Amino acid sequence: MPRVEEALLLIRTYDPVSYRRVTHELERVRVFVVPGSAAVYRESLGTCQVDERYVRDSSAEFIASTIVHEATHARLARCGIAYEQKHRVRIERVCTRRQIAFAAKLPNGEEACEQAQDQLAGFSPEVFTNQAFAEREDRGGVEALRYLGVPEWLIRAILRVRNARIAFGGGAAGATAKMSSNNSSLNHK
Repeated sequence: MPRVEEALLLIRTYDPVSYRRVTHELERVRVFVVPGSAAVYRESLGTCQVDERYVRDSSAEFIASTIVHEATHARLARCGIAYEQKHRVRIERVCTRRQIAFAAKLPNGEEACEQAQDQLAGFSPEVFTNQAFAEREDRGGVEALRYLGVPEWLIRAILRVRNARIAFGGGAAGATAKMSSNNSSLNHK
């Protein structure tokens, strides 16, 4: 994707240290539909996965700062810092500070820098709980299916099957699924 290539060029040009980290820590940057997030680091794949809608709607500066953020997650994981619920706020603060430091080096990075600063100011433990992540992924999954053109009747059927499977397994995931299935945005006709 040209915009991702432009973002990588920005990183290489304005912050060679970050560029080396990106190329060392990430196997690749992949662009496709990512449910519930603009981007995510997948440790098992060694990839930064960036949502294609985010790429379409964002400047190269935003995309570049997001890649730097996700590469910081990769670096922390490689250092043995697990993305466990009890550490998430601290980890996100580290990644977002790195993102801010990078964006501040860009000639047109003010907006990306300000947005990351706003995110940093709004971090709270409730945002990073396992349940909050599951709920965002549920909502994002439904939005992704709609974006991909999946008919509403099929989305409802998928959710019913998934909720039934979770109900048989029980646990906290069951509560999240039941909450999601009651969400009116999931029940469009």
